[in-house]
Amino acid sequence: MIIAERLRELLHYEPETGKFTRLVSTSSNARAGDVAGYPTRQGYLQIGADGKYYFAHRLAFLYMTGEWPRNQIDHINLDKSDNRWSNLREATNAQNQANKATLFGFKGAIWHKTNRKWCAKISRNNKTRHLGYLATQQEAAVAYAEAAKEFQGEFARPFNSRVTTPIMNNHFHSSLASGSLSCLRDDAAGARSLSLDGGADAVLAVAPIAIHESSHCIVARFLGLPVAGVTIKASADYAGLCFGPDTEPSKVTPTVLREEAERRCNDATELLPLPGERRDCTASWVVHAQSLVMESVAGWAGEELAGFNRELEAGSTDYIVARMYARSVVMSDEAVPSFVAACRADATQILKTHWSAVEAVAAALDERKMLTGADIDTIIIEAEQRAVHVAELQRRARMTAMTARAKSGAESTGASSMRSRIE
Repeated sequence: MIIAERLRELLHYEPETGKFTRLVSTSSNARAGDVAGYPTRQGYLQIGADGKYYFAHRLAFLYMTGEWPRNQIDHINLDKSDNRWSNLREATNAQNQANKATLFGFKGAIWHKTNRKWCAKISRNNKTRHLGYLATQQEAAVAYAEAAKEFQGEFARPFNSRVTTPIMNNHFHSSLASGSLSCLRDDAAGARSLSLDGGADAVLAVAPIAIHESSHCIVARFLGLPVAGVTIKASADYAGLCFGPDTEPSKVTPTVLREEAERRCNDATELLPLPGERRDCTASWVVHAQSLVMESVAGWAGEELAGFNRELEAGSTDYIVARMYARSVVMSDEAVPSFVAACRADATQILKTHWSAVEAVAAALDERKMLTGADIDTIIIEAEQRAVHVAELQRRARMTAMTARAKSGAESTGASSMRSRIE
């Protein structure tokens, strides 16, 4: 194992940037002046020195302190490739686990099927402490957050969404629509890398929440529903939100969303005709309600298409709102699940057709965390134009190939005919 003095002879570490630079040449692929390190499948950087390989974050600790860390090294901002000295701290395994992020920002909240409530719990000293059963996922997350401050101190990370990092190997392909989507396997944090239009040089990493919310946006816009903006800035009340012109994101809670859906359904019910009556608004509300159900379940449909295989959670706000809208137009509660499933299939078809737009919105959302309605429309238009351009290039390539094959066949037939006449 390398010691600090030898490490400083071979490499220079810059605390402000976290980069290691080679001071001596050891091979044709490791020359003096080169930035050292390459990403592993897990997203960490690894560096070779004296015939052995070490994680860059552990070498940074050795370089700065002169000693190997006795415990693990925690990346404070969760970016495993960010090895700035200010982003590293020594931590026990329990502390490192406490700093992990969750899929949708509601850490410590688990749906309990038997009790039909959200169970809040936290781990301490390898033991799980139950914090109670709560009515909503948000209440369970708040209970966890309060306990985390007491038990985990500076390592506590309630509500925070994950940091995504691209993983460049061990990939698999998933053909959607025209086959333009290429997926890479999940990393430890659950992020997934997507390649736009199948381009090898266009790799980006997106979290499930970005795909989820961008799917809401795309389905809403292509159904003509108003979209004022979308955000993945996690709060105590939501992890991501696609909102309309009358919605103030800072005031949104799951209760507000459900009350709004209930109000819409009640208003529509008053307009629906009694038996024997005829009113023109009936058909328009049925179509509108169907659109609202499709938009509500679009996030889950998008996740499924992207390969994040999570079932639609019965306790989620999306599902509860979808059921409300469905119940306003179907004849019985028993018919609601099949109606929602049919709407989800329709939403899936829209997403397949416009997947390039989903990718583009997700990439921008993952980077900027919030987009306005104007931003979304611009991104959709540009993505659709790129998709049309790519399709045209593919069509021309096929025509060129067909022409070349036909010409080759004609030449072969002509040569054969000539040989027959000579004989």
